[in-house]
Amino acid sequence: MLNANPFSWGVANLGWQCLTEYLLDREINVLLAFADTIGRQGRTFLNGPAHPESIDVIGVSVPFEDTYLNVLRMLQAVGLPLLARDRGDELPIVVLGGMSMINPIPLERFADVVVIGEGREAVHGIVKRRAEWREAGRPFRKPEFLLEIAELPGVYIPSHYDITLDQDGYVEEFACRSGHPLVDANIVLDLTQYPITSKWTSEYALYEYDDYFSVMAAMGCH
Repeated sequence: MLNANPFSWGVANLGWQCLTEYLLDREINVLLAFADTIGRQGRTFLNGPAHPESIDVIGVSVPFEDTYLNVLRMLQAVGLPLLARDRGDELPIVVLGGMSMINPIPLERFADVVVIGEGREAVHGIVKRRAEWREAGRPFRKPEFLLEIAELPGVYIPSHYDITLDQDGYVEEFACRSGHPLVDANIVLDLTQYPITSKWTSEYALYEYDDYFSVMAAMGCH
């Protein structure tokens, strides 16, 4: 789980915290890194070393448009080719999500998958499907896997679409090759049943307190 913010901003972000907790509660192993921690002192992740071939899915939280270049730096730091088309079946699936991915087009060449809107159930569904392939001993074929997970709500597969932009960057032509022409953003899970609050805090966060507690009253920076 990569956060495209530097640590001081990213560690306080409730989006990656609630997603990480959701995966951990469902017995998914999660390694963590931030834009300014990855690759330091020979360590790729904060909570343990890992080689790309040993990872099934790399999720990248992209909260703001000014973190786009950090996404590319982080993918390079973990040893992955930047373009999705250059990553073979032996490498992990790269999933981008977060607030700025409501418009996936600027980074879609670098993503195998983009999760649009609420990410907890969608990301867990992707990871669970990948684990099922491994447990069943199925030889992994990325095109087949992407076709399978395209049915998950809120999951956009860039390689399934032909998009032409005009000179101003607006979509001019749009065609789908997978049978899923419309991807709706996932709605937020019920915040009473699935509250979004601080799970981990740090004195090095932008709040600069030893301890603090944030509560998400509504999606976005309210």
